[in-house]
Amino acid sequence: MQKGYVFKSGDWWYVRYFDHWVEKGVLKKRLLAKKLTPVLPEHQRLKRPPEYVERLQEEFISKINQAVAQPEKNVFLDEFFQNVFVPHMAERRKISTCHAQKLIWNKQLAPRIGQLRVRDFSTVDAQQTLDSIHHQNPTLTRQTLFRCKSILSAVLRLAVNQGFRQGSFNPVSLAEVPLGQPSRVMPHYLLDEVKKMLAALPEPARTAIAVAAFSGLRRGEIEALRWEDIRSDGISVERSIWNGHTHEVKTAASKNLVPLIPALQVILEAHRLRLGNPSTGPLFPTACNTPVSLNNMLNRQILPTLRRCAHCRKPYNKPHVGHEFKRDESRPDWKGWHSFRRGVATSLHSFGIDDLTIQRILRHSSVEVTRRAYIHTLPEQSVAAMSLLEQQISSSIQ
Repeated sequence: MQKGYVFKSGDWWYVRYFDHWVEKGVLKKRLLAKKLTPVLPEHQRLKRPPEYVERLQEEFISKINQAVAQPEKNVFLDEFFQNVFVPHMAERRKISTCHAQKLIWNKQLAPRIGQLRVRDFSTVDAQQTLDSIHHQNPTLTRQTLFRCKSILSAVLRLAVNQGFRQGSFNPVSLAEVPLGQPSRVMPHYLLDEVKKMLAALPEPARTAIAVAAFSGLRRGEIEALRWEDIRSDGISVERSIWNGHTHEVKTAASKNLVPLIPALQVILEAHRLRLGNPSTGPLFPTACNTPVSLNNMLNRQILPTLRRCAHCRKPYNKPHVGHEFKRDESRPDWKGWHSFRRGVATSLHSFGIDDLTIQRILRHSSVEVTRRAYIHTLPEQSVAAMSLLEQQISSSIQ
């Protein structure tokens, strides 16, 4: 177990030490030097380090000695993420969650801290990393910056739990998230827009849109629906599909029965008859009887129908001779599959349905999620609320 050698060079105290690590199965050893702290003016003439420098030496060398005892755990952050964190999370999280984590890590975190060693990562490094992401990407929302911190914190927490760092302190916990941009208000579909879509779309896109708009199911849950899930008392949500991978639904609360309104039931029965009256198999099958990709349906049927030219009525992706493309504003534009889910929450709220009931229909784990991200107050609701306030004020004054 080495003690290290402290020496003064210029205006800094350094410690010289041997470092050990395993690279491609081979034990490596190298003599290195590390800056400890600046030399104070009153210590310029000293030959031996003062007591506080020796304490810094002991703290630093204790980490190095841990690496000597377990050189295979002296790794870079990017190496730890790819070889330890990703397999660990793959056993505990959905594949879509792991994919999102890898995207943020590879784009924002790895270029900045990937070549720092796990044992040396500090709160200062965490704060500088978050500040750097914010300054170089000023349009990022605060929520995205929170995700960066959350992933970085999870990586360091696992490093502590797996013995790649000394002690039990997570250095990311004290870092502050920069202000960032406020999250934009996510779009939703009103009932009038849904009706216009249903009147214009061909099958099976029309039925898929009806399921999304009248049940509030997520895109992956719609893709994974089977005829066995369509019951007289509701739609049984058991599974979800992401990029062709089938897995259980998002949370335990999501695995529930969704009410099936009569209007949607009629649309589903007509869809069943067009398919030859099946009782099993995917609700939206391909020619090979596998679940269809709703993104493929979007590109092949929905977008060409909604984004047609106001002059020639041709889809947006066709040639327009003699004129520039101008979208037909009489048809709603595409806002995303999740906009139907937010539209269900907004419509139910406008009908006077309480938030807890809306939460149960959308199968959120918390009513706060429903209120914060899904329920939008319509302008006429705000006007009506202020009218009630005005009536109460007028009556009290009189």
